[in-house]
Amino acid sequence: MNGPHLLFREFLDKHEEWIAVHRDGSVFGLRSHEMELEERFGPTTFGFLDNKGYSVWRLEEVSVEDRSAKLLLSRRFGSVLDSLELIPRASAEELGAGVREARLAAANAISEAVADAFPKMKLRRVSMNRPHSRHARIILDGGALGDNGVIADVSGGSSPERLLTAAVLWQSKAGSSSKRRLRKVFVVARKGKLSALKRLHACLSDPVRKRIGILSLKNPTGPPSIGIADPIEFDDLWKPRASPLRASGDGGLPDLARSVVETDPLNIDNLFARHGATLRYLGLPFARFRELGGDEKAWFGIEREKQILDEDSSGELTELLESLAEYRRFDSPNKQHLFYQAAPEAWLESLLRRDVRVLDRNLVLSPIYNQFRTSRDRIDLLALTEKGRLAIVELKVSHDPTMVFQAVDYWRRIELQRRQGMLDAAGLFGKRKIADRPAMIYLAAPATCFGAETEKLVEAVSGSIRIVRFELNEDWRREVKVVRVV
Repeated sequence: MNGPHLLFREFLDKHEEWIAVHRDGSVFGLRSHEMELEERFGPTTFGFLDNKGYSVWRLEEVSVEDRSAKLLLSRRFGSVLDSLELIPRASAEELGAGVREARLAAANAISEAVADAFPKMKLRRVSMNRPHSRHARIILDGGALGDNGVIADVSGGSSPERLLTAAVLWQSKAGSSSKRRLRKVFVVARKGKLSALKRLHACLSDPVRKRIGILSLKNPTGPPSIGIADPIEFDDLWKPRASPLRASGDGGLPDLARSVVETDPLNIDNLFARHGATLRYLGLPFARFRELGGDEKAWFGIEREKQILDEDSSGELTELLESLAEYRRFDSPNKQHLFYQAAPEAWLESLLRRDVRVLDRNLVLSPIYNQFRTSRDRIDLLALTEKGRLAIVELKVSHDPTMVFQAVDYWRRIELQRRQGMLDAAGLFGKRKIADRPAMIYLAAPATCFGAETEKLVEAVSGSIRIVRFELNEDWRREVKVVRVV
């Protein structure tokens, strides 16, 4: 072995457990016996076991530093490249400790700014509700007036929905305890998230709105300062002009894409994009067709790197479809396989897209709504009751308390477009007219995804927003059934 490869071998021998990071940011664990470095008569190869199985790559380059090794890998004579960073688990834990220290420092800085904003109250406690939490909890002692709580994002990546969910649940729990009663909980919003948080706040019931306040965080990269944000009222949500509803595509599939769909029309559906279409196998995207410069181009593949579809690669697309048919089914021979595990909510969506009446026999699915989907409009399904009332269907397959406020945010956007006549004008339901009544929210998920938290969050939402919960069977991949409606 040459010098860098020998150094890499010595580096591997020093540790038993590793954290591996792919070029796409995906992370998985490795043990020494799950890796193999070989140099016999040709190039050096590196094999390893990840979430997709065991694979062997040519080791093109390697650089070893104190805490990690960075690898450039190739396959298929250099036509497929990947990079991998290996971090000893001990070092990874040290890096995690550094993140926790940075978040705690941010929590302390924000707490001092909060104390300055409320000079009549005493800063009593600053804590992280979990070791790896994104949120800091701050308690202000108001003396005879009682305590106030403040919840702040110290990671910079928490969404308004997640922050408000955490605040409502904290206030509900603390407000019912005689020992930890909080008069009010404030949510600290960073620049760029303040408006979205205020709109969500306006969708709370009046009693909950009075117990949840909003603070604005200024200068988060320097010494922060805190201001008290003015809330908006529910009726203020309908004053802005809604964003135009533009079709993503003309709804026509290219001939090549249509021929692929026809190989398995029951399991393959499509979503339209601005210049083409994406094909999905039970919700999992596997091929994209685009019109570029007047020419049709097609790519296929499940992973980040895609292959161009042409005469030479058509056989590989056929193999991919055969593998999808083998592993992406309810009775898959390997339920740890990527094709079975990936995009489970899209899988559930694809099943309901076949027949949304499984949820409610009175529902009619919009046949063209997916032509209007955008990155900011991620509603799973949009349906209409027989009486013309809109139903926004939000799907989950695992426990996620934020689903309530995610659905509320989608509801607000759709309701704004409905009130301004945009949905009727787009003809989303053909000749069917949309009734002049507020849209409803349907939350659909396996029964174990709902719990006491969901109940509290639904109760916190304004009574003007009707939310119906559909508890599904756990083996929904086999057949979707509603076991309970709340």
